[in-house]
Amino acid sequence: MSPALIFYRIPPKFRGVASHSCTFFSVLSKAQNHQAYSINYERYAYPDAMVQKRIFAVYLKFTLGWSNSIIGHTVGLHYNAVGSWVNAYKANGFEALLSNNYGSNQSGLENHADSILKSFRLQPPMTAAAAAERIKEMTGISRSSQQVRSFIKRHALRFIKCGRIPAKADNDQQYQ
Repeated sequence: MSPALIFYRIPPKFRGVASHSCTFFSVLSKAQNHQAYSINYERYAYPDAMVQKRIFAVYLKFTLGWSNSIIGHTVGLHYNAVGSWVNAYKANGFEALLSNNYGSNQSGLENHADSILKSFRLQPPMTAAAAAERIKEMTGISRSSQQVRSFIKRHALRFIKCGRIPAKADNDQQYQ
């Protein structure tokens, strides 16, 4: 394989910008050329559009050497995101670009869920604030009452709403 000569159109916003970090022609070695071809293929063939953007950003960075802001403008990513994906690629290779870790956060209460739920079933808390206080006593983890409500809901428990007794209620009539 001979070295590849690659040219891309400069985005209109950056025309006339002279920068030492912005080179538009790049001559690649054999190993880089093979890697560029595989990345070039995957940036169009990968089924997830967000991953395609990441691959395209890394491709532009390593083949053309554009700055992160120009790549971000071209690809539609923030320049900080471009930098983080380039660093991820440098550290962990191509597989780092394919990871999709959205929605993978897990609550610290999940490690103690069995003991918390057992305690709540034996003696149900009256309010979310009382539940949060008991969780803090049991585990040492402090959570807001809204976070405790979400935890309880995730584990198929619920708070029972109690109605009020009218002020002029007649107990004798209610028993009939």
